[in-house]
Amino acid sequence: MSEGPTLPLLRMELMPVLRRLPAYSRLAWALVRDRRIKRRHRILLLGGIGYLLSPIDLIPGLPAYSRLAWALVRDRRIKRRHRILLLGGIGYLLSPIDLIPGFIPVLGQLDDLGVALWTLRRTLQAAPAEVAEAHLAASDLSREILNADLSRVNRSGRLVTRAAFRTGRSLAVGAGRTLWRLGRQVLNR
Repeated sequence: MSEGPTLPLLRMELMPVLRRLPAYSRLAWALVRDRRIKRRHRILLLGGIGYLLSPIDLIPGLPAYSRLAWALVRDRRIKRRHRILLLGGIGYLLSPIDLIPGFIPVLGQLDDLGVALWTLRRTLQAAPAEVAEAHLAASDLSREILNADLSRVNRSGRLVTRAAFRTGRSLAVGAGRTLWRLGRQVLNR
């Protein structure tokens, strides 16, 4: 009886796929936005690979954002209220109680990420310029990268929300029609 693949071998096999995830993400965005593709197929794409949409590009930056947040929280040159705001954003990210619960696919994760990135940006805006730039440089980040990631989360949230409302509306209309037909059949008997 042979053993299964070892962890290093498994990593070697998965690494090319993991490296291509951002490209798959861009392809998914392009397909979802393409109006030539039928609406139901775009909705299926959102539902089927919703977790692989554009926010996957943020994953490589998460350790840098974590280092930045930790450095900002410990820095006494930043006002206490702004450090508390950042701690609140981190707490929201870690808390199981959210505005949009985590069990709602994609949106539940996007709101956590959006709040955490927003509090980071707000703390950096409130910090003295030289302190903010030093922390960004130490974390290999920039304001442009942070703003781009925030806009990516915003865009993803809007797209998923629109698709969810359209799907919900379609389901409600379909259920209403079905109930209407059933009611007419019962009354006609």
